[in-house]
Amino acid sequence: MHLHRPLSLLLVATAALTGCDYEHLSACETAALEPAILEIGTGEQEYEALEDGDWVEPIWGPQGGQHIWMGLRATGIDPGTGLDAQNTSPAVTWQAWYGDTELGWGESHTRLLESDGAYQTQGETLFLSSGAIYDLMDEMEMEMEMEMEAELEIEVVATLEDNCGTVLTTSRQLILAL
Repeated sequence: MHLHRPLSLLLVATAALTGCDYEHLSACETAALEPAILEIGTGEQEYEALEDGDWVEPIWGPQGGQHIWMGLRATGIDPGTGLDAQNTSPAVTWQAWYGDTELGWGESHTRLLESDGAYQTQGETLFLSSGAIYDLMDEMEMEMEMEMEAELEIEVVATLEDNCGTVLTTSRQLILAL
């Protein structure tokens, strides 16, 4: 845990004990009022929560690559002010793993919108490495036939870092439909 989080908690506790006006807290102090939680979801247009064991289906992009639409829901973070000149939006990185083999990646500065007491986003892109997937399928002696449905159990990892130095990481075990 970064020093910023405990220091912010101490400042908030001191402010509460001395009767400080919450409207004048910094963004980091305000974020420290909530537990820091990060959840992985999906959705191109709307956030949908994902649980371990859920299926995700890759989308073919116009350039022939595949990706998965991902989303996040977070509390206890500074959501930033949007995609402005200061770039105060949280940095998000994505990874997809099959055992020790990295199958996908993605990174962005994400604009998080408030919804139901949390901040969330959708339409995050997790790019998939077709070469790595095909190599795995060859190793597993799978054949790409139209009538055969192939699947891989993957781990999707998301890491979010806000301007306060709060770093949250979480993962989900998902089924990638090929």
